[in-house]
Amino acid sequence: MIHFEFRNFEPNSVEAVRSAAAAAAKLIFADGIFPPTKSDPVYVDRVDEGSALLVANSANQIIQVRCSHHLTWEFIYQYSHELGHLATRADVRFFKAGSHPWIEEALCGACSVFVTEQIVKAPCFTDEEVAACTKFIQSNYSGSGVDASWLSQNVVALKRATEASPLTRRLGGWIADRFPAGEFLSDNRVLKDVPLIPDLEKYLNRWSVECAHPENVADALLGLVSNCLR
Repeated sequence: MIHFEFRNFEPNSVEAVRSAAAAAAKLIFADGIFPPTKSDPVYVDRVDEGSALLVANSANQIIQVRCSHHLTWEFIYQYSHELGHLATRADVRFFKAGSHPWIEEALCGACSVFVTEQIVKAPCFTDEEVAACTKFIQSNYSGSGVDASWLSQNVVALKRATEASPLTRRLGGWIADRFPAGEFLSDNRVLKDVPLIPDLEKYLNRWSVECAHPENVADALLGLVSNCLR
């Protein structure tokens, strides 16, 4: 088990933030096993400028979020996405040939959807906050219409994605819908063990070998890929 330290939040809100963050981590790392990290604790830094990210160029392991000083669903949404990246140690894999970051962005988007929808059920969130969260997810993560034809039309743009985009969010919605109990979470975690392979179909096949169950995201994506990326 690793520890998390939350910086630049309101002092009287830190415990609520910590509790919600722990619930998110428990969903993503259900077995309590985290990947090796650059530091323990992992620092979670709230910022007023910039964007949410898993910081790469730092001696410490840092998750950066851009949200209010107190607990909000936006914090959970961003934090769970970056925990998805932490699970794969994306900070040492991204931008390398054969890492296919658009796939991980879609997976981390699915992490955000699954985790946020679970945690906003807690009594500390108002009906208005839940409604705003639900509206945001429904507007940005609709997996409707994602099929082989859609992938063929959008694969060039997807391959250029090194951060979340409307296309990776839509694919993330498709993943979340296809694996509603969060089965994709373990598929995401094993990405760190998949060799960097530039050929997409070979990469997906190699990833499938690492997945622990027969119904997995790698095979689902292979079903979409079919002949459209040849």
